[in-house]
Amino acid sequence: MADVAVAIDRAIRAQKAFADVADKQPRDDLERAGMQMGLVTDAEAAALDDVLKDRNLGIHAYDPSLAEAIKSRLPGHRDLLATWLNGLEQRMAAQ
Repeated sequence: MADVAVAIDRAIRAQKAFADVADKQPRDDLERAGMQMGLVTDAEAAALDDVLKDRNLGIHAYDPSLAEAIKSRLPGHRDLLATWLNGLEQRMAAQ
């Protein structure tokens, strides 16, 4: 889970370098910046919100069933973040 959080934080910081985004909560920045830059659709932005919710839940996952539920969603989170980061890298390379 820590790796996902680090990847999200790095991606948010990279997006801010290329988009004029107000400095609010990271979840708001992630969705808004991603949509402004054309990196994610509305549905993907909602899914990114789910990634961050799981990240926050995972930090305090004392319930084994919650931990297993989050674990089962990680491959989807990984794929979404990879797609999003590829779009960001392509945009950065074009700059």
